[in-house]
Amino acid sequence: MESVEASFLGSIKTFLELIRVRNAALSFVGVYLGALLTAATTSHPTIDTAVFYAALSAALIMGAGNVLNDYYDHEIDRINRPKRPIPSGRITRPDALMLAIAMFLIGLGLAKSISTLCLVIVVGNTIILVLYGLYGKTLLGISNFAVAYLVSSLFLYGAAAAESASPVPEISRLTLIITLVVASFFSTLSREIIKDVEDREGDMKKYSQTIPIHYGVKWAKRIAETSTLTAVIVGFAPLFIAPQTFNTTAYLPFTLLAAAVFAAAHTMHETLTQRMLVLGQAISMLAFYAGALL
Repeated sequence: MESVEASFLGSIKTFLELIRVRNAALSFVGVYLGALLTAATTSHPTIDTAVFYAALSAALIMGAGNVLNDYYDHEIDRINRPKRPIPSGRITRPDALMLAIAMFLIGLGLAKSISTLCLVIVVGNTIILVLYGLYGKTLLGISNFAVAYLVSSLFLYGAAAAESASPVPEISRLTLIITLVVASFFSTLSREIIKDVEDREGDMKKYSQTIPIHYGVKWAKRIAETSTLTAVIVGFAPLFIAPQTFNTTAYLPFTLLAAAVFAAAHTMHETLTQRMLVLGQAISMLAFYAGALL
């Protein structure tokens, strides 16, 4: 009985590791945040069925993309990340592929149940995720921009889900979404470039078109730092363009904290830099939540 329970818990751990549960959770929260900022009402919005389905489908699609990426990158992961589920032998490549397909299909089905626009967004993102898995780092910089778009599109997806049952939002609330999308794009771009810096040893054995390999680590870090700085500057925009219903007093402390985390991130080893950038992104999302709800 204990061995069965241990096996079950081991399978759950493998699944959560495969889908990058932290990223999947952030995807879920990101979609709701996009819906929250787009809501036309000035009262505190609730999670209706459409927004919940959108958030769930985003988490599933993002998770499926991570599984698919591990499926294609199994040889490189033997060098860079040998403890991951596939190179460590905890799950076979065919099983991982079947899991990814199942998650993609469920995510697409949920998006279809919301609206045509939501389905279009998810289909487009699914195609990008598949192409990313197939070609990944063989196209100079393209993979970094693709991931940055995928992450920032979560907020647009949430906005589309909110639109499915809401009147047209105020223009001022659209500016909040645009701000969030741009800041998220550049902070994610920075994180992805730093990830390539960390992975360069394994990438050199198979790939030759990542930014740190092509231009060198020094220039890659400079590009990443510039991207982070851009995200931080854009993050202060709501203090000047937000609608009156957005609480900038609650927003500011979180934004300052996120800026400090982002700044500290680039003083550390690239492994810690990645984690700090993710932390900074999470705090930035909290800032928008605070501004919208408090």
